[in-house]
Amino acid sequence: MSNLKKVLVSTVVCVLFITLFSTLAYAEGSQTGVITGKVVNLRQSPNTSSKVLDQLEKGSQVTVLKKSNDWYQVKHSGITGWVSGEYLSVKNSVIGTGTVIVNCANVRSQSSTSSDVVLQLSKGAKVSIRSRTGDWYRITTANGTEGWINKDLISVKDSSVSRGDEEQVSAEELAAAAKDEGNATTKGEKIVNFAKKYIGVKYVWGGTTPKGFDCSGFVGYVYKNFGISLNRVAADQAKQGTKVNKSDLKPGDLVFFDTNGGMNSISHVGIYIGGGKFIHASSSRSVHKVTISEINSGYYSQTFMTARRFIK
Repeated sequence: MSNLKKVLVSTVVCVLFITLFSTLAYAEGSQTGVITGKVVNLRQSPNTSSKVLDQLEKGSQVTVLKKSNDWYQVKHSGITGWVSGEYLSVKNSVIGTGTVIVNCANVRSQSSTSSDVVLQLSKGAKVSIRSRTGDWYRITTANGTEGWINKDLISVKDSSVSRGDEEQVSAEELAAAAKDEGNATTKGEKIVNFAKKYIGVKYVWGGTTPKGFDCSGFVGYVYKNFGISLNRVAADQAKQGTKVNKSDLKPGDLVFFDTNGGMNSISHVGIYIGGGKFIHASSSRSVHKVTISEINSGYYSQTFMTARRFIK
């Protein structure tokens, strides 16, 4: 009976906590945007004649609140205003969904058990997953509250990122790219030719074998075949090797991106193959497999973060 009372008390406390924070939570828009113009005016109203509240530099991240015709209301550094859609790239950063599997799950302000609890969720609650760091997921709840939750507290469905403007090569180009021409002279070219053998392998979150790859699992598998050991996740792989400028890329180099839209963290990786293209395990809903994409135009040109070299 004593244990039953403890469970009941814990459940009541959790429900009260959820109700309180659900009421207080500030639910902003569920999308992020990146400024694409060199210097863009943040205006008081959605027109070019309204007062300029601030000026945003290219690459600045904003929270998108709503849209009116060709204008977006956004928030940046505490200032809310309007920017023209002509100079804003809006991305839905949801990469998957999760369901709480424990009676009372803490959602925290940071990816650590020592950080503040901003909300508690009951078993069965649904969340949108926006990124992953180690054992933690950055999530958004149904009422718009954002925070971090430990992976052991939720069940996650296979995730994919919707990238409507992702560059894709044709089936003919993919077939040609997959063919090993047998004329590789450098280790980088050999890595590229080996990687191309897996074009078409399905994307599986957490996959590290030809049965299914995620992005970091794919590059790790390819590099391991050449005696190079990589860290497991893309963000940690980006700390290895030697940094190289985008303009100096060579076949075999790793290229890293922020596909969450914030341009402030590494969330995707691929292998540069030359000619302005790279091979990667894409989680895009429209692709969802190992494929080849452009790096100097379209989606990946806007989300490129850095590159690393592991071979001489």
